[in-house]
Amino acid sequence: YILQEIREQPMVIARAAFSRLKETEGDVRFEDFPRGDDVFREVQRIQIVACGTSLHAGLVGKFLLERWARLPVECDFASEYRYRSAVEGGKTLVIAITQS
Repeated sequence: YILQEIREQPMVIARAAFSRLKETEGDVRFEDFPRGDDVFREVQRIQIVACGTSLHAGLVGKFLLERWARLPVECDFASEYRYRSAVEGGKTLVIAITQS
C-alpha cells in the first residue's frame, strides 16, 4: 500500500499543482485563483505543515518553491507545529498538506 502511494506521488503532484501553473519566460503564474497573481506577490515566506508522506511531499515542494518563487520556505511536522510558538508574519503563506 505504501509503495503504491510512493509511486503515485509524481502523478498526484502533477495533477494538483503543475496543471495549474503556467511558466512563461521563467515566471510562474497561478491562473486559477480568484485574485490571480496579486495575492502571491505579497507573500514574503512560506510555511509548509504536514506529517508522514505528506511531509516528504512538502519537502519536495520546499525545493521547488524556493527555486521558483525565490522565497524562504520552512517545513514542519504538523503534530509538533501546534505546540510551537512559531513566529509568523502577516505575509506568510501557510500550506497544510494531508494525504488522508
